[in-house]
Amino acid sequence: MPAVRTLFNGAPFQIYNPQPVAPKRHLTFTEKLKILDFYHEHKARLTQQQVVTRVKAMGYTSFAQSTLSGYLKDEPRIRAYMSANPSRLHFKQQTSVKLPEVEAALFEWIKQRHGGGIRLTGALICEKAREFCRLFDIPEAQTLKFSNGWLSRLKARFGLRVYKFHGEAASAPIDTLDTEVQRVKELIELYDARDVFNVDETALFFRLPPTTGLAFEQMSGIKADKIRLTYLLGANMDGSEKLKPLVIGRARRPRCFDRVEASDLGFYYFWNSTAWMVQSIWHNFLSDLNTRMAQQHRHILLLIDNAPSHRHTASDYPNLRIEPLAPNLTAWIQPMDAGIIRCFKAHYRNGLTRLVLDRDNAGIEKIYNISQLEGMRLAAAAWDAVSASTIANCWRHTRLASTEESFAQTSDSELAATQTAQALQAEVMQHPNLLEPEFEQMMASLSISPPTERELTDQEIADGVSFVVSF
Repeated sequence: MPAVRTLFNGAPFQIYNPQPVAPKRHLTFTEKLKILDFYHEHKARLTQQQVVTRVKAMGYTSFAQSTLSGYLKDEPRIRAYMSANPSRLHFKQQTSVKLPEVEAALFEWIKQRHGGGIRLTGALICEKAREFCRLFDIPEAQTLKFSNGWLSRLKARFGLRVYKFHGEAASAPIDTLDTEVQRVKELIELYDARDVFNVDETALFFRLPPTTGLAFEQMSGIKADKIRLTYLLGANMDGSEKLKPLVIGRARRPRCFDRVEASDLGFYYFWNSTAWMVQSIWHNFLSDLNTRMAQQHRHILLLIDNAPSHRHTASDYPNLRIEPLAPNLTAWIQPMDAGIIRCFKAHYRNGLTRLVLDRDNAGIEKIYNISQLEGMRLAAAAWDAVSASTIANCWRHTRLASTEESFAQTSDSELAATQTAQALQAEVMQHPNLLEPEFEQMMASLSISPPTERELTDQEIADGVSFVVSF
């Protein structure tokens, strides 16, 4: 800006250069949450004005203390809105829709169907929207026509795009994947590596029923669900901290527990009739984790998938920033899916093989009929065997962590699991009892990934819808 000359009461001319005013910038919800997380991470040692100075140094030159105060005042509503609408993180303000409850329910239904591999079309989505209108008892005069224009706007809000389906296995959606990786990395930059976590569920068939000729697709006698457990596994980005596995079984105290509570046996254990993850268990996990982090004076970033059971109220867990990953990208971006769970099951397979060999050597007739407690102990040992280097490599494989060290190299934990498996296989060949189909089937069962929760009905989706109407 050019210099300006002024004359005051006959005094000599003075030259000054007015400072340019930075144009006001409206931030996206991602940026708002990034700033809020930065504030909470440093509020113990920085004043609000010092936080504002740091934020300006990040490139937000027009950011003011009044803006920060406004964000803090609206934080519960911002987080609740983003929890209900994770696809709108790139929006700068809340969009107003005529039937928010229908749209929120529709979004949950689309996520659920997409995760189940159902191919969705525009016509199918419009018809489902009409069904939800009827479910919410919306009068005909107040409903929408669900036209092509409405569908186009909905797709933009939800981040839906048209793809051509092919017969071969799906490849990574590079365009959307890169955007999501960048979004999550910007959040990760606000935290130390030790304070960034990912958790995910996996089903574990700890043994097969003791009958021959079984197949998971069509079973008779004892069902596979009778011998499955659901595990929630989690670890931080540098591998320095593994969360204690959360185990879900079908009974509070199985007979093998000998009337002892699971907690007294050293397990973090829940139960229900299906051994599936449900919202009540998820909320218990978040509450326990939040309490633990508060005691350690830590604020962490927790990356999760968009499973229906993962619904929660963000404000209930102030020490956790719970961030859902894009629903269609978890197979490529979630560290637990990038090899951590696979390594856990490899160690479990080795432990189970060793146990079966020992039972055969001891002359036990039903060598495969291990108890739930034995399976849980094998799983605990398997999780302990997953090394920090394996975890760190899997995080790097998703591109969420630094790639300064190559993640292509085999980690020590994976190498140990492979070497152990080779030695055990040679020993198995010397035991005729272990060459039966049951043994191969039991080993194969550890590689499958069945659902860890049931799908919600339309009524349950409608009942669970919570939508932030306004800021």
